[in-house]
Amino acid sequence: MQKRIRQSLVCFGFLALSLGSMGCNTELKRARESVQKKDFAQAADLYENVLKKDPENEEAMRELTQLYCETIKNNFKCSTKVEDLYKKFPTDNKIKAWYKDAVLGRAKSLYMQQQLKAAIGSLEDYTKLVKDDGTAYFMFGNIKFRLNKNPPYTSSQIDELKRAVDYFALAVKHSKSTDKLAMFDENVESLVQWEAHVQTGVIYKSFLMEDFKKFQAEQEGKKPAAPRKRGKKGKVAEEEGPKFVPNKEYFDKAVAAMEAAAKVPQPNKNKAFFPYFEIGGMYVMLKGEPEKGLEWLKKAYALNEIDMSVIGNLKMVYDILAEKAEKADEKDKKAEYEKLSQEYAAKMESLQGKR
Repeated sequence: MQKRIRQSLVCFGFLALSLGSMGCNTELKRARESVQKKDFAQAADLYENVLKKDPENEEAMRELTQLYCETIKNNFKCSTKVEDLYKKFPTDNKIKAWYKDAVLGRAKSLYMQQQLKAAIGSLEDYTKLVKDDGTAYFMFGNIKFRLNKNPPYTSSQIDELKRAVDYFALAVKHSKSTDKLAMFDENVESLVQWEAHVQTGVIYKSFLMEDFKKFQAEQEGKKPAAPRKRGKKGKVAEEEGPKFVPNKEYFDKAVAAMEAAAKVPQPNKNKAFFPYFEIGGMYVMLKGEPEKGLEWLKKAYALNEIDMSVIGNLKMVYDILAEKAEKADEKDKKAEYEKLSQEYAAKMESLQGKR
């Protein structure tokens, strides 16, 4: 009697298993039919039901992942499904391709949402798989730049900013001059190489500016009595104090990065002048070479004649040159520079009136 009961239970268990398998197969068939009919929501529900009953159903896993990753391109759903699938089949080329796209998509999504620290993990996963994607390296560099850009810098911030420079170099190496990436607004794309060069220049300039501010603070703290000496024709002139000497390596790298940016075709005139403007400003402020700075500022002006910052700096440089000419008793040069300063002042007033 007991033997017959055990046999009945075994048969019942086998029957239940068979019925479950048949149910899964029926739902799998219906899911495929729904895909053919383009009823993707229904198809997804049916695939999910199959996997609830049979979590190891490889066909359902693959087809549902393909639905999310290829057919409807739902990046969030794709990334949640493909990760498990990739762990099981890491050598499958199609699954690997889905996984790479999903990880990059997740990184870009977090990046655009300003969740920068969270985006780092996805970028690390992606760059382990893809070692020649310039946009991924740029995002990496830009995140490190944005997280560490505020001075005064700690030693760890400086290290991170230098790593950002390394990532920007990889971004340039593995991209074309026309490659673009949305940085803050998904509707506004920026040129990867141009931004990588500019941000490299900005990083080195920021190191120089911090040194410059420290130098200024030290000079303010000393407050020495200004010694005086005899100038030309017996004029009494103030003795010039100590001059700031910028770190040569950082200065040269900042200029080289901005020059490299200027060579990348930049169709946006509101950006194209910026590398020249930055180089000009560095020569004037940090090097104390207004003549050299003037050359670069003129290039910036040629690209954008209505930018107030460019016009204002040109006026300032001509004022500096007029003062130098006066100290050197070069009256003709002084008059020439003062006239040019007045012309740029008038341009500023005109633009301000129009705005």
